Amino acid sequence: MLINFSGILIVPIITKILGVQDYGLYVQFTVTISLIGSFATLGLPYAMVRFLVSVKDKEQIREDLFSSIALIAIFSVILSSVLMAFSESIAASIFGNATYLVIIIAAIIPIECIGSTLFNMFRVFQEIKKYVIYGLLRTYTEIAVIAIVAFMGYGIIDIAVSILAVRLLFLLIISILVLPSLGTGIPRFSRTKEYLKFSLPTIPSNISSWILNSSDRYIIGIFMGLTYVGYYNPAYNLGALIQMFMTPINFVLVSLVAKYYEEKKIDLLKEIFKYSTKYYLSLAIPACFGLSILSKPILTLISTPEMANNSYLVVPFSALSYLIMGFGGVSLGFACYLRKKTHIDMINWILIASINIGLNLLLVPRFGIVGAALATLIASLSGTVFGVYFAFKYFDFDFDYNSMAKVIAASVIMSAFIININPNGLAGIIFEMVVGIIVYMAAIMLMKLITKDELMLIRSFIKRQ
Repeated sequence: MLINFSGILIVPIITKILGVQDYGLYVQFTVTISLIGSFATLGLPYAMVRFLVSVKDKEQIREDLFSSIALIAIFSVILSSVLMAFSESIAASIFGNATYLVIIIAAIIPIECIGSTLFNMFRVFQEIKKYVIYGLLRTYTEIAVIAIVAFMGYGIIDIAVSILAVRLLFLLIISILVLPSLGTGIPRFSRTKEYLKFSLPTIPSNISSWILNSSDRYIIGIFMGLTYVGYYNPAYNLGALIQMFMTPINFVLVSLVAKYYEEKKIDLLKEIFKYSTKYYLSLAIPACFGLSILSKPILTLISTPEMANNSYLVVPFSALSYLIMGFGGVSLGFACYLRKKTHIDMINWILIASINIGLNLLLVPRFGIVGAALATLIASLSGTVFGVYFAFKYFDFDFDYNSMAKVIAASVIMSAFIININPNGLAGIIFEMVVGIIVYMAAIMLMKLITKDELMLIRSFIKRQ
């Protein structure tokens, strides 16, 4: 959750010191790294979690890891070389002729891909605390360095160089943390074919996911300029905070459900999916209402009044999009994952991406950044409808419709209490949030959304952590 929130913290650091246009340039820089990284790893880290979670033979784990790293390193270096070769033309079309930014991206890509592969080993070994500590340290070290560079009066190129330095440092750290326990190995690629058969269909899915979440920045930049990219991104990221309720669940379930599926514990899997969805919606739906109501004062606080006035209407669309995507991720994502039907997930993501790009090209010139947010919402909804159909075809899910109705009703009651509060500054926003949480909790308790048995289960789980 803290890692997801970090994107909001960057906004005031750059916008208030360097300005909206430089913030737009920073956004293009980061989303380009995200785009290339979405296919440069060939989907192998995801496959490693699926195949290695039940493997006990350290030699097999070591061979699969080094085979994957070797393949990823070769492919990422090739991609970086292509970026270098076309750096001037790429910079002219996307980065306002800032060629050095493209060169820095090319240097970051192999570092990022290898680092993320090693980072994923914490998931394979289910070492959650190490994963969390490392992820937080890397994220907030990067934010701290960016803040120092900005406050010292340096520009966006210097910030990019500092990001490169931090990611190189943490590549060394993750290597020290992961590799000594496994030892060194020689890539033999004995299971690479099996891995690629599973992972390659996830590449179009990853790219399509990026298109849904980030391509609108490019389209806004082309039609409206980098300043409007700067307006759009904080509002979009504010709505995207909804994903912080699903990210921890997905992270744990990826390895857990694979283990239970291999052990044929299907009834237990159905219970896990049922309660994961219930608790996700219990948090995400009221958060969607709350963020929509508080969008303008929060954006004013973290950016500037000008940015808030131009972008606050983006937040409800973004929040609802991520709410829908989170629900679809539990159903289709895990159904295809367990049944090894990743090609269905790929088709779904390609459908989502195609709808999103087409609608962005149609709506951005007419409705500006709100049109981009609307395009994302329609694409997310379309993909979820398609995905849920196939999810129920491949896996017998139990869904608690009665609980969802109670959550929506409690969220409406909460909204009625807070919508007329006009918060002034950070203290006012916190007060309104506290009031909303108290009203919502009272409403769900009165509706008996969570039973005594569930409360005991949650309490026992917290005590074990």
